[in-house]
Amino acid sequence: MDLDIVDDAEVYANSLRDARIEIMRGMSSTGDGKLGENCHPFLKEVVVDGRRQAEQQAAVLAATEFFINELLTCLECGMVLNGVKESEATQWRVWFRIFLSLYEASPAPTQAQWEHEMRLQNCETYFGETLDSGSDNNDWDEEDDGSNVEFHLRTLVTHCLAAARTWRRQRCEAGNTELMAKLQRATSIMCAFVEPHSLDW
Repeated sequence: MDLDIVDDAEVYANSLRDARIEIMRGMSSTGDGKLGENCHPFLKEVVVDGRRQAEQQAAVLAATEFFINELLTCLECGMVLNGVKESEATQWRVWFRIFLSLYEASPAPTQAQWEHEMRLQNCETYFGETLDSGSDNNDWDEEDDGSNVEFHLRTLVTHCLAAARTWRRQRCEAGNTELMAKLQRATSIMCAFVEPHSLDW
């Protein structure tokens, strides 16, 4: 048999194509995603981890939104909270809405996208740090895994968590109202995000 007719490149390309088809079979929106998970256990781990992160992200965003809205409502009604001004809480809401918009569009928004949205909202600083001026930098977008934006979100949630704890301490003498119970739940969720290895009492 004349083996000269066998093209190594073609054999490799066909093998690669077949492997890709096997992995992706059932992974499309019209197929059975479980097939891919069953054939390749590492995909199952990725799916489980992704689902867990998505649930945590949704819970943190919901808890932070609840806290900021309730805080602003109370501040506008004359409540005094040590260390937090109404203008500061209003700025938190602007920043939070930027994060919400980014995470609604992508599970891992990039630093460039965040800076772009911040400039669109005329936000030149973030907790005292000045944003880079100039055009958006998209050179490293492909390598951005979203950890920078998550860090910025964690900074906002950290400030909200501190304010929530202060609020709860100030209101502890007023009894365990329904609002305080909800605030306790929101505080626990924010704490789990900011300090994942600690308990919030």
